Amino acid sequence: MTECTLSTSENQIPVTPDADHAAQLDREIGQLEVGIDLEQVARTSGALKRHRGVHTARDLLRLVLGYSVLDYSLRLLGVWATLTQLATISKTALRQRLRQCCPWLGRLVVLLLAQAQVHLPTGLRVRVKVVDATVITQPGSHGTDWRLHLGFDLGRACLDQVELTDGQGAEGLDRFSFQPEEIVLADKAYALARHLAKALAAGVRLIIRTGWNRLRFEQADGQLFDLVGWLHRQAWAGPDTPREVPVWVTTPQGRFALRLVAQALSPSAAEQARRRVRQAAQKNHHTPDERSLYTAGFILLLSNLPASWSAATLLGLYRFRWQVELAFKRYKSLLHLDGLRAKDPQLAQVYVLGKLMGVLLLERLQGALWMEAPDAFASTQRPLSFWRLTRLAWETVQDQVRGPLKVSQILTQFPQLVRYLCDEPRSRTQQLAQARALLAQLGAA
Repeated sequence: MTECTLSTSENQIPVTPDADHAAQLDREIGQLEVGIDLEQVARTSGALKRHRGVHTARDLLRLVLGYSVLDYSLRLLGVWATLTQLATISKTALRQRLRQCCPWLGRLVVLLLAQAQVHLPTGLRVRVKVVDATVITQPGSHGTDWRLHLGFDLGRACLDQVELTDGQGAEGLDRFSFQPEEIVLADKAYALARHLAKALAAGVRLIIRTGWNRLRFEQADGQLFDLVGWLHRQAWAGPDTPREVPVWVTTPQGRFALRLVAQALSPSAAEQARRRVRQAAQKNHHTPDERSLYTAGFILLLSNLPASWSAATLLGLYRFRWQVELAFKRYKSLLHLDGLRAKDPQLAQVYVLGKLMGVLLLERLQGALWMEAPDAFASTQRPLSFWRLTRLAWETVQDQVRGPLKVSQILTQFPQLVRYLCDEPRSRTQQLAQARALLAQLGAA
């Protein structure tokens, strides 16, 4: 199975709105004027070796967005392409065109990320990136077919980096690049010595969740640190009394001093966490370790931030990691990122990458809205709902991609649309066609 890797670490480019900003944004999204030489990138990536049936790279990109952003099947894509005069080619030719677009789309996503013109709110002095991954499955599959790794800029509430791999692409910090003074939030999946090595050696500032058996914790003299014993010895007055201790972790790139922060969960939350441990053990047909059950009642964080950042502050920052989960939920529920229809690996990547192109266009619109009403985004009394905002922005992006369709177009071009609308020949005749034929017979009798 193929793998497509995308990433960028370019700084954000602030923009200043002017009187024609709305018209400019309409043109950028509707006509795909994204500040990139689409023709040149399409030729060098092999997406448009010849123009037969599809005249320009912009037309080809609109076909991709019709397939992914508008979620058209190949047949409906052919109908829409004919009505809008993008192309008049068969379903098979459309499939072949789309399959050739994967490297091109990967390059376009990288370029759009690099020149993302999303407004960074005034007053934000700390840059926080949340890293995580989500699973995308093919039709009829019960496993992991694709994994989308995302870097999410917490301050700007938008994508920062993207990597798409097949199901074998494991999560890891080494998939991302980081900027100086950036704080990175990550969950337990990233708390492995080989994943931490590169980031710690580069001086990346981390707040990462861990468990009692994720890493080998050491004392200053190199002796094993008994994490479970240390937790037992603490006097836990409640969930508002965090504790911390210095530990050392040995990685392939050296030994690093870290802060281990622990906070007890409330009794109800601890019981829910332990229930999940028991359920996971039952599913895997083994008895849960008592240490796993005990430590499930705690939040355990590792960080290399200086002592001026209190344990309570680290715990408070880590709670914002959940924002990337909410972003995944918006992408899947509102944008149907998990609505993958294709089993062909190349076509599947084109669908996901095209959907990401749509996400970047959506975030460009959200950035413009942020500039128009920064107080609304900054409010804590009546904060904007990113769920509703995403729904509004996505509808707008879809309308701009789709363009106007009129009844007169369908009526005048219907003979050209029939080949896309008819079913393939099949052994069992369509029942409604049988009924019409029978009624015609009876009427003639």
